[in-house]
Amino acid sequence: MTATDADARLRRQFTAGVLITLLVIAALIGATQVRGVDLLLGGVGGVCGCIGVVLLYQGLSTGSMAIVSPISAVIAAAVPVTGGLIAGERPGGIALIGIVIALVAIVLVSRAGPMGRPAPGPLLAAVGSGIGFGLFFLCVSGIQEEAGLWPLVLARVVSLTVAVSLAMIRRVPVVAPGPVFGLAVAAGLLDVTANVTFLLATQRGLLAVVAVIASLYPATTVVLAMSVGRERVSATQAWGLAAAAAALVLITV
Repeated sequence: MTATDADARLRRQFTAGVLITLLVIAALIGATQVRGVDLLLGGVGGVCGCIGVVLLYQGLSTGSMAIVSPISAVIAAAVPVTGGLIAGERPGGIALIGIVIALVAIVLVSRAGPMGRPAPGPLLAAVGSGIGFGLFFLCVSGIQEEAGLWPLVLARVVSLTVAVSLAMIRRVPVVAPGPVFGLAVAAGLLDVTANVTFLLATQRGLLAVVAVIASLYPATTVVLAMSVGRERVSATQAWGLAAAAAALVLITV
């Protein structure tokens, strides 16, 4: 079994675990009114989220985690910020400066370093992943509070369907080894927490702010990449990572 096959198995079992957990939570919380548009947003969001996860895993497995993760996160933040601005949200002038700095950060982080210049494939995967996650954020932000978590359940059903379809096309086995399955379950539980808390946050605050805060996760990924994966970055790339962090903070002001 190749590393790519293992990644595909992990993605499917990760999605299935999230779906089961969401079904239980959604049934417990309940809903007072689920509009058709809420389900539509959930379905479209499921497709976008699945694409984002697939491309992120592909980028992480073939490139540098310290490079792929920040690029994905910055774009994932920029997409909903732009959508919020178009919808009439006005986070402030400092947030717009943050978006410009974020673009500069992408250029700096993408430069060659001790681990070599990032290959075009992982970079494109990171960009595509960020767009997928950003569109998912936009879809989730439109779900009304009365719908409960059922649109997220539909999003996961659609996501699982897309993932399984891709696996069947590639003829990848369904069941992953025990240790990988455990990681998938743990990742699924964390993803459930992230999805639910993000939905609740967007129903109570500005999308442009919530989406950026949710995109601060690369800090952990970079630390793990350098400490566990022994990845190294150049001074230019380090400045790019710092600029990305600063941009994410500025966008929230």
